[in-house]
Amino acid sequence: MKKTFAMLIAMLLVLATLLCSCNGDKGEEQTQPPQDTGEETLPGPPSKVPADLKFSHQEVTVLLPAHAKEEFDADNSTAVIDKAIMDRNEAVEGRLEIELTYLPRDEANTGAYQGVIRNSILGGGDSYDIVTGNAYYTAALAAEGLFYDFNTVADDNYVSTDLVWYNQSFVKDTAYKNQLYFLTGDLTISIYDRTPVVFFNEDELDRWQITENLYNVALEGNWTIEYLQTLVQNVEENLDGLDEKTKDDYYGLFFNGGSMNIDAMLTSVGIRLATIQEDGSVKISWTDGTASDAFAKIYQLMYESTGVYTGTVAKGTYYGEATNYYSEQAFFERRSIFSFGMLNAAKTFALTPDLHYGILPLPKYDAAKPYATTPQDAHSVVALPRNLGNNLGRSTAVLETLSQQSYLILRPVYHETAYKVRYASSAETGKLFDTVIESVTFDFGTFYSNSLQNATHKLRNRLSGEGTAASSSLTGVTIMYTRQVQGKLDELLTKFDTMEVPPAA
Repeated sequence: MKKTFAMLIAMLLVLATLLCSCNGDKGEEQTQPPQDTGEETLPGPPSKVPADLKFSHQEVTVLLPAHAKEEFDADNSTAVIDKAIMDRNEAVEGRLEIELTYLPRDEANTGAYQGVIRNSILGGGDSYDIVTGNAYYTAALAAEGLFYDFNTVADDNYVSTDLVWYNQSFVKDTAYKNQLYFLTGDLTISIYDRTPVVFFNEDELDRWQITENLYNVALEGNWTIEYLQTLVQNVEENLDGLDEKTKDDYYGLFFNGGSMNIDAMLTSVGIRLATIQEDGSVKISWTDGTASDAFAKIYQLMYESTGVYTGTVAKGTYYGEATNYYSEQAFFERRSIFSFGMLNAAKTFALTPDLHYGILPLPKYDAAKPYATTPQDAHSVVALPRNLGNNLGRSTAVLETLSQQSYLILRPVYHETAYKVRYASSAETGKLFDTVIESVTFDFGTFYSNSLQNATHKLRNRLSGEGTAASSSLTGVTIMYTRQVQGKLDELLTKFDTMEVPPAA
């Protein structure tokens, strides 16, 4: 009976297929199956990549710095973030029927990597479908006309820069006349890994009679430079027996004097080097508003508190057997209540179960303002070569899908599983994680600093005393350098306005 019933069903299916074929023959010949509507069924906002878009297992090559390999192409590892990265890549390959090939280059640690990018686009080198680079160096290449404008309106541009998987501050604050040559966001997790934060030792708070709940202070918006300074003002212990103040003693706060910290502190207190105006023009803005007073507050924290140790390159304090920076190393050695460090230092701290630490955003100048920070300038940005020709649609589809799948697969693991659980020393540790991530912002001047006579270096050196005595005067810098930086800004914008685009491949 079952066999007879099955045969009857099969016959009905065949008959239905024949009837459909006959109907399709009326008036036109059907040579292709009906096209998918392209509507997304995934959670989150829909992308412009059609659901039926496939590339028959074509290879897509991605150029990247060697140090960024783990960010895009994790080895076969059981680490939770690495596993998410591998899952992300597999999802993209399956979704678009492509083969991703990541090609790391060792030149990335020097300026020579920019030559690799340039040669790949202008000829004389291998070609790539997607280019990833160190933000500080790679940004300078944009004005040479090497990269595709992601805001171009075209049928083969599947990138939607306004979607949640791209950092919207970067999208809005680094685009000149709506021309956007780079992207960063959930795909480039180095913007979070390299975000400076304040670590604090929860066990040391009681010893130094700090009774306030710092998580609540920060959540209520009251985590300011002035507040931090009151906590660390007189916290100091001589550990090495030397008369002078050294990096081997105990302090309330270890303040790193280099790019990891000062650049981000400038952002956190509201200083912007150059900002985009409503009419699309760019204005030098490092003296706007309360910038001078905020600059002085950073100086006071660095040098007018006995409980703060500020290290600089000249002092040889960039060491770290377990970590990248001396301030992180000092915290790891339990020689401070507070230390500035990059967010990814938590991975190291988490390996020591009895190091009970908390994470706070960088302190701000004005309690009424939102928290803000900027990643250390070696974070990754992604660009597309301008000469992709007929392969443009493939590259934009792959980049958009990589970003979307990073939002769907990598972001939840990175945010919720890794930093709020795996790398957290307590249930409290992750309380401010979302606040830190939401505070990551950019400005045109900081991003293009390398083209603006290294404008960030001038402010950084003024505070750290590299090459001269440290000073609290922002005016001293701006009087000396504003004309020079303005000249370089004018040159950069003129290049954008008049640049010649390399021919398509």
